[in-house]
Amino acid sequence: MYYSNKHERDEGKTGMSWNVKLCTWIIREARALWTTRNQETHLPENGNSKAEQEIYAQIHRLYDMHDEIGHQDRILLEEPIEEKLKRPLTVLRQWIRNTVPVINRCIYDYQNKLRTGQRDIRQYFQRVQPIPAQTPCNNSINQSGSTIPE
Repeated sequence: MYYSNKHERDEGKTGMSWNVKLCTWIIREARALWTTRNQETHLPENGNSKAEQEIYAQIHRLYDMHDEIGHQDRILLEEPIEEKLKRPLTVLRQWIRNTVPVINRCIYDYQNKLRTGQRDIRQYFQRVQPIPAQTPCNNSINQSGSTIPE
């Protein structure tokens, strides 16, 4: 509006051209900001991108909750963490998405059992040491070729 009302207009300096230049500048700066953010987020830094580091941190936090869930639920975290971290990021991201609600529920249930004094079925049984496997009888052969048990 300022340019269209100005009496001494220069050739090409109209409100429309100023508007186009402003929009071009905004788009260029937004693109540069997005590119910088994308590089910082997704390019490797010491071998891992920020997204990868966050996924690994979440997995470590889940494995740290091992003692906060009941024995029967610990099967969720049975796989060694070293093996888990070797999987592709997409698989890890999906595993986290599926496991977090389950772990939260397991923690809630375990805390509820502790609070109410509910006993675990394993508390009703005594631990029995396994019996060693029996070895077959060693037989020695006498000079006549018959076997004599020792």
